[in-house]
Amino acid sequence: MKMNEPLNKALPGGVVPIASLDLVSVALEALMTRHANVAGMGVLYGPPGRGKSMAAGAMVAQYRAYYVQVRRVWSVKVVLQKVLLEMGVAAPNKATTADLLDLITAQLAKSGRPLILDEADYLIRSDSLIETVRDIYEGSKKPVLLVGTDELRVGLRRWKQMHSRVYQWVEAPAVSLADAVKLATVYAAGVQVAPDLLAEIVARVDGSVRYTCVNLARIRDEALVSGEDEMTLAKWGGRGIYTDESEGVV
Repeated sequence: MKMNEPLNKALPGGVVPIASLDLVSVALEALMTRHANVAGMGVLYGPPGRGKSMAAGAMVAQYRAYYVQVRRVWSVKVVLQKVLLEMGVAAPNKATTADLLDLITAQLAKSGRPLILDEADYLIRSDSLIETVRDIYEGSKKPVLLVGTDELRVGLRRWKQMHSRVYQWVEAPAVSLADAVKLATVYAAGVQVAPDLLAEIVARVDGSVRYTCVNLARIRDEALVSGEDEMTLAKWGGRGIYTDESEGVV
């Protein structure tokens, strides 16, 4: 295979079709084609760095999903306003929280498009936030996918009515060697990263897609500086592998 020949075509925004994307795509497809009497919510969960946001973002292109990344300081009204902004739906100046909710459910029902709420751990901080999400689903009956850490999966048990509406539970998998090979075609483009170096990265990053990408980008930078078109574990030498325990490596 030639050095510059990509193994996999990157999805929009530089997203690579690694295993987590396949799992999320299957789950979202199941939500969209489920029986009318089956609940239509999903939860994608896992440790930070597992590529959850990357996978969720790819679904925007694949399923024309509405995507909102929740912030810690957002109130119920702000969450609703941000969802409407993503939908391109204008709300009246004096719209109440109830009005905003009705606009969202109407747009979801009309469009048939799923809603993805990333960083959903922030939604389990209060009854009002998470119950508002349930109201969005109940009012539209369209798929709603929550994305967060394992704390989200565990935390949802406190709301039985919400928990019972989750049809698809998807754990983001640890990065694999096959994933690393695909990621290298984008994050270390133009450099042949040897299997032994890829294996070392996968063994050291504790399943993190994010750290895998960081290390591949470092390999590309170092290869460009040193004039190398191939990087092996021996050539990499004592530069180290960037992990969650690293300081001052990059």
